[in-house]
Amino acid sequence: MNSTAAAQRRALPKAGICFLAIALLAIALAGGTLFATQAAPEAQQTQAITGLAVPGFARSRVIFTPTGESIIGTEKTSVVAWDRASGRELPQFTLAGGDQPWFYDLQISPDGTMLAIGGSEAIVLDRASGKQIRSIRPLPNSRGDEPVYQVAFSPDSAKLAIQSGSVAIYDIASGTYEQNIPAQQRSLVTLVGMAFSPDGRYIAVGQENGQTALWDLHSRQIVRTFEGGGTSVGDLAFSPDGRSLATADDNGTASIWDIASGRLARRITVGSDWDTLLGRRPHAEPHSWSSAIAFSHDGGRLAVGGNDATAGVWDVRSGVQIYRLTGHTGMVSSIAFSPNDRSLVTRSADGSVRVWSVAAP
Repeated sequence: MNSTAAAQRRALPKAGICFLAIALLAIALAGGTLFATQAAPEAQQTQAITGLAVPGFARSRVIFTPTGESIIGTEKTSVVAWDRASGRELPQFTLAGGDQPWFYDLQISPDGTMLAIGGSEAIVLDRASGKQIRSIRPLPNSRGDEPVYQVAFSPDSAKLAIQSGSVAIYDIASGTYEQNIPAQQRSLVTLVGMAFSPDGRYIAVGQENGQTALWDLHSRQIVRTFEGGGTSVGDLAFSPDGRSLATADDNGTASIWDIASGRLARRITVGSDWDTLLGRRPHAEPHSWSSAIAFSHDGGRLAVGGNDATAGVWDVRSGVQIYRLTGHTGMVSSIAFSPNDRSLVTRSADGSVRVWSVAAP
């Protein structure tokens, strides 16, 4: 009797350990990145610019200049820049005249010579002088006149993709539209991502039905469709080598797709319920969605911002979260790496721009 009881006592810890292991495995499978999320350190905030006006659901992008010495963005109908070292606001320019109610998006051309701005129309400017090169009215669509919510330069800086109800490709030199890519489905939400592939052959367009269409600019047709896990795609980005596409989905995840096969390579949970329970997401919404996404320039890391006012950096190969970014109080609408990948800039619906140190730990 005593030997049997002793054997049972020895067996209990083993059974408990097995049960705990099975439970942790189940949680990991369900959450995907639970352990990485809990272990990720907080990124150090190095700069904060507050008090900026916020244009509702529009992206209001902020990016580093090619040298990384300054940050550039928009506020209302002004182009604004800030010095990285001092945080001092640099001379800005406001477009006079016209009927621009707001600037929604801004991009620097890959060759560094031009700025493209989305508002009631798309505007291409000489970056050095601020002189207007092109003023582009968006193509009409079934919903009537819509502003230009997003713009994107082709890799050779020769073309501009303009998102306004549909996505159209505009040749800057000739001043003419070349192609129009109709949206498969539209709603009132304007955060629909688009991006050129690094080789300039494709443009990926996030749809408001949870799909991402890969449009071949040579054959002028959709050659692949990526079925996301949500009902809308808020933002997307190609990896620098062009082999992968990352999408920010409206179910609180980010997906990384293999371009060649069309298969899902990895899905990352951006904000878990455990973070909410542990008080790490004080501004979490009942419905979590990813709102901004960017690859590092070396392709090894992925930064994702969410509507819960947080952002994070993940290792692409392992799926492990490297950093957590907390400090905003509103949706993170824009996220971008510095040219040397050691810093990250975010903009939020709380009216602030923040710079973070995300050097390799």
